[in-house]
Amino acid sequence: MRFVKPLDKKLMAEHSNGKKAIITIEDGAISGGAGSAVSEWAQENKMKQQIVICGIPDEFVDHASREEMLEMTGLDTKGILAKVEDCLS
Repeated sequence: MRFVKPLDKKLMAEHSNGKKAIITIEDGAISGGAGSAVSEWAQENKMKQQIVICGIPDEFVDHASREEMLEMTGLDTKGILAKVEDCLS
């Protein structure tokens, strides 16, 4: 998705049908973000897939370089792959 609002429900239905999981990745806050909107949509549509939301947790993140902050929040390649692998195992 390129944007969250309005949520493209047709696109969501088209690309989530028959999938084991729906994984969202955003460099914004999880709380109230794109993943939350997708999760709400999935619940409203009685989707059975596991929802995995990758984003910034609702807590203070120490000052650091962008790369370090992505690593601290699990939004680097290693962190995202770990969440996906965990979901699929």
